Order: sequence, then C-alpha cells, then structure tokens
Amino acid sequence: MCSSNLAADASVARWLPGPPGTPGSVERLVPLRRATAIETFGRADRPLEKAALAGLEVPLLAAAAKIDGVIEAFEGAKPADLPLVVRSARGFGTVAWIGLDLDRGAFRNWQGTDRLLAELLVGRAAGKQQAGRAGETRTDALDLAGQLRLAIDRFPGVSAIPFELIAAIGLLYVACLYPLDWWLVGRGGRPWLSWLSLPLCVAAFSGLAWAAADRWKGDEWRSSQAFVTDIDTTTRLVRGFSWAGIWSPGNAEIDVSAAPAGMVGAVSGQDTAISWYGASGRALGGPDAPAAHPSLAAANYRYGAGLDALEGVAIAAASSRLFEAEWTADWAGAAPVAAALEREAQGTLRGSIESGLPFALEDCVLVHAGWLYDVGRLAPGATFDPASGRGPRSLAGALTRRSAVKDRDVPLRWDVAGQDVDRILEVAGFHAAAGGASYTSLESGRLGRLDLSPLVALDRAVLVGRGPAGTQWHARRADDDVPGPPHQAPGRQGGLWRKIGRAHV
Repeated sequence: MCSSNLAADASVARWLPGPPGTPGSVERLVPLRRATAIETFGRADRPLEKAALAGLEVPLLAAAAKIDGVIEAFEGAKPADLPLVVRSARGFGTVAWIGLDLDRGAFRNWQGTDRLLAELLVGRAAGKQQAGRAGETRTDALDLAGQLRLAIDRFPGVSAIPFELIAAIGLLYVACLYPLDWWLVGRGGRPWLSWLSLPLCVAAFSGLAWAAADRWKGDEWRSSQAFVTDIDTTTRLVRGFSWAGIWSPGNAEIDVSAAPAGMVGAVSGQDTAISWYGASGRALGGPDAPAAHPSLAAANYRYGAGLDALEGVAIAAASSRLFEAEWTADWAGAAPVAAALEREAQGTLRGSIESGLPFALEDCVLVHAGWLYDVGRLAPGATFDPASGRGPRSLAGALTRRSAVKDRDVPLRWDVAGQDVDRILEVAGFHAAAGGASYTSLESGRLGRLDLSPLVALDRAVLVGRGPAGTQWHARRADDDVPGPPHQAPGRQGGLWRKIGRAHV
C-alpha cells in the first residue's frame, strides 16, 4: 500500500479510506519519523528499532478529516494529520487499512508484528473471549450455533415419550414373558399355548408402543424455521440466513430448496446455497465426534441443478433433518429505508428514519454506538424520530437484560440450555456488544457472521425488527409429483429483519 503507483492501481485504490461514497486517494508519500503510534496500537513489548524507520514512507491520505471510518492510529497532533490505521465499514463487514508495508524487513523481524496483525483483525471478532470448556460440560452444543440447532430441532406437537412410561412398558413386557407366560404354559403341561401367548404378547406390546409414539410424536409432518435478513442501505446489498427443520412421521426421501421470499421485494443477482445443518464440534453426531454417527453415512443425497436445492435426502421415521441456507442479492426496488440521521455532540442521534418495506416491523429497535432506541411497531411509510420517547438505553444492558437488584446492576444470566430462537438470534446478532463469550460462556461459532457489533462502532445505525419470513423453503417427498411442502401441519418460525445505514450525514 505504500508504493508510489498506489493511486494508479484501481483494484487497490478502491479500498483506500475516503469520504462517504467516494473512493480514497493519496496525496503523496511522507517519511514516518516516529513509530510510537504503531507500537501503542499493536501493544508491542519492544519498540521498533530506530534504524528501521530510515527510508520508511507512508501515504498521506487526501481529505483525511472527512474519512468515513475510525482512525485508530495516527501521527501528529490530531487524527487527520497522518492516519496510519483506519477501520471502515464495507457492506456487512469491516475493512482495516494500515499505511505500512508489513512485508518490509523492519516489520518482518520485529517481535510486535504478530500482535499488530492481531489488533488489525480484532474488528472482525471484537469482544471475542475464550469460554474454555464450560459450555461443553453443560450442553450438547459447543457454541451458539449448536444451541440454535437444538432450538430449531423442536416441533409443535412432537415431544419425547416420558421415561417413566417407557420403563413401565418394559417392566410389564418382561413380567408378561416371565413369570406370566411361563405360568400359563407350564401349568397343566400345556406347552402348545406358547405358540399363541407369545405372538399375542408381542403384538399387544407392539401396539402399545405404537400408540404411545402416536400420542407423543404424532402422525403429521412438522416444520420449524428461523431466519435473519440483512439490508445494507448504502450498497443495496441484501443477504439472508435461514435454518429449517423437518420432522417426518415415517421413512421418506425429500427434496429441499430455498430462495428469497416474496417479502424481500425486487432483487437481482440472486445467489443461494443450502446445506445440511449438522451438530458442531464433538457433540453426538457432530463432524468432530470421537465416534462416527452411523446416520451420517447411512444414505447419500445430492445437489440439484444448483446449490439452492438438495435432492434425495433420506429421513427416518419419527426423526428430523435440519438444513441451513444463505443467499445474497442486490436490492432492485425502491429504497427499503429513508434515513436522515445525525450524531449529536453527546453521541446520541437526531433526525428521522422511514421504513420503505411493504410490511410492518414489530418490536423494532434502533442500535447505534452502544445505544439502543426503542421504536416499537414501524408500519410501512411510518417515521421514527430518535429524539422522541424516553431516550436511548445501553445496548449491552438491553442485550443482557440488566436490572437493578438493591444497589447493584445485575445482568440476566445466559441460559446455555435455553431454546428460545428469538433470544438466541438477538444475542448472536450483537454477540460482542453483549460481552461475547464472557456473557454467554459460548463462542458464536458459525453465527459469528451475524454479529454486527463492529459496524455499530463505526458510525453505522442498525434498525432491527421482527417481520415475515425472508427466506422461503420448499420441500416435497421425492416420490411425490405434487410440488410444495410434504405437510400442512402448523410449524414454528422466528427471525429478524436488520437494516444497516450510515448514522452521520
């Protein structure tokens, strides 16, 4: 990034920090006199050798005072004098720019380079802390993704048969075989009765087991879904995450596909991929389990014409299959949100935000810079003013459900065995802001892609609300020519819509 032809290289120049909506540019290269800022940013144990600074030049960014991002390290009296590290938001992620060539010999031999790189990458995993093995010993899930999997794998009308009933049936069956059957056959020397009594006993208890399974498991197909749909109002990029579970009352093969729902509106450049949603880590049935699960290799299935469909997925009687889907597209319709927000000197927001979605969002909140504004219901075309209402609340306090107990502010302890889908997605969406693994005692796992905490710290406002499904799942039996789901039974679904936009205009 420090070469003289930097500005001429379009593929690199478009990543340079610049004013909002404008690619950055370099005025000139200037010598770096001191490395104090880089040493402090990288938390280095040893300073960079002074001789290493000889001939070291860094780019001087044009319009540095108007950069759309956060200057995290600089030389001079103020950040705009000579930015050295800038973190900015791009789409649903962040980009860390450093005005130094870390491949030079000075940094190649410096012991602080590793820490410097770690600090540059911390924006992607802000607040991440090691939870140790505490979560593993208390649940079957190793992370939040596994906890969500257990929550999705629950279906209305389907529950486990009580252990007491299973034990009672087993003991009664043993009692009927011996001594009851022995007494009937042995008394009076009638061994031929065993040809009748044993089949009758087996048939009776098989029917009893069938009736118990029908009582607690049911005989209908069931479904369970969760989703998160994100819209970046700056780039008009839309992405969707969705998880679905299908419970089958009998042996079958099913075809499954997913696509953006009609509620998403007009999109173009759609790209969808679905896969099996397996258990994570070393849990039973997981890919890293000490012993392989026999069902993982029981039957093969295949992708359809594209990555958005799976065909021939085998599903056993009274069992479930879980799937996950991810898609991206470009928003081609009218603006999903019209916002005119400004940041006041105190860090709070003022202005207005108007929803352009064709449906209402329930339980809406607006998140920005560690604050949360309660919006409530936001109907199509409705406007919300952050200055109205009771004012913002702490984002961390809202996520952890903090409440006053006597003279202390105590957060609600995270339930590692909880199966509330909405609650899991809420915390996963701002996992780092909630305290990360230090609060949940679980890493985010694959749900780390949902975490928008780094964007909130970069002057981005996130509108979060509950709405209709953003991803449409289609399933049918492989031996059924009628398209559509293989069931009409009620399902369970939950999820979020999130719109990300600049907070300062």
